[in-house]
Amino acid sequence: MLETLDIYQSQEQADFRAGYSTIGHIQAVSQLQEKANEYKIPLCFAFVGYKMAFDSIEFDPLFTALENQGVDFTYIILLKDLYSEATFTLKLHHDSNKIKLTKGSKTR
Repeated sequence: MLETLDIYQSQEQADFRAGYSTIGHIQAVSQLQEKANEYKIPLCFAFVGYKMAFDSIEFDPLFTALENQGVDFTYIILLKDLYSEATFTLKLHHDSNKIKLTKGSKTR
């Protein structure tokens, strides 16, 4: 599945990909800053943080995009099941509770 998704990614998308690194991007930003200082050229950077991005994902378009990119339908079904039926059990001492997973990765 990773090879299927990889062929649709641009070279600029380096994070979370095997064989790619953000170090080159960091170096490029550093060099831009150095050259701008050297030649007294104003320079602005805008860094966008997508806090709680996982809570904003619309799953139907995501599954459609995966299908359009040639991801095996077995994986898509697995992901659909994961996000619609997943639960986990929290067990402390002798008590346990079954909890339904919801979308998101909370950082609070």
